[in-house]
Amino acid sequence: MIDRRRFLTSASAGAAAVAAGPALARVSASPAGSDAALAAFMDKYFEVQVDASPETATQLGLDTGTRAR
Repeated sequence: MIDRRRFLTSASAGAAAVAAGPALARVSASPAGSDAALAAFMDKYFEVQVDASPETATQLGLDTGTRAR
């Protein structure tokens, strides 16, 4: 059974989270260059991971061209 103190604590924490939601959801504008750099990094990382795992390349249908062994 939940007691009054635990209920009030959890209810007030929930209300605070709901009230702070919009403030926490704001995303600051980042320069376009960092988005491009992140995309390039993620693309390179993906290619390295697929090259390191032939099974993954086959599962994703990428075992063509230079990856076809």
